[in-house]
Amino acid sequence: LALDAMSKLVVYIVKYHTDTSSGNNVQAKVHFLTKIVSIVVLVVANKHEQQGHSFQQKPFFRLFSSMLSDFHAIEAELGPAYFVVLLSLSDAFSSLQPIYFPGFTFSWLTLISHRLFMPKLLLSENREGWAAYHKLLVALLKFLNPFLRSGSLALSSRNLYRGTLRLLLVLLHDFPDFLSEYYYTLCDAIPDVAS
Repeated sequence: LALDAMSKLVVYIVKYHTDTSSGNNVQAKVHFLTKIVSIVVLVVANKHEQQGHSFQQKPFFRLFSSMLSDFHAIEAELGPAYFVVLLSLSDAFSSLQPIYFPGFTFSWLTLISHRLFMPKLLLSENREGWAAYHKLLVALLKFLNPFLRSGSLALSSRNLYRGTLRLLLVLLHDFPDFLSEYYYTLCDAIPDVAS
């Protein structure tokens, strides 16, 4: 309940935030959200370092997931700011990538493949969200790289591998143009595995 309430508070602060000094309310809303999300990222980093192997990723996953849902609920009211909000969250997810925070990996994978995040970025006008999503996907593949090179996968890395395959299958089915556009860098991030 506390995390859902925190999410709603952040969303309402962004929704009702206005900048009277300049006429650009969209930029003011996103700037405010970026500050809030940066603080959350710092808290994740602090907890991840302090708790080590006992890091609890579920509360942070719940917060980000609730924010995606709550922002989606007011998408029409945010107007053009909604897409910029998604880009801001994409930057936060990029900061939280598994290479830096391995204890957040499964939540991170779930967040970047969230139904209110991935399709919204990839269906954006003029493919504006493609570069941001490409950055996240390459980060995932680079994290998987050493596991795939070893040839034998432990249970956790096997589950991560299966999740990545499912994500790639969804992209292949729903967004083949995205994969075609970035095939070279995506293939470059996948290691050659000797059999």
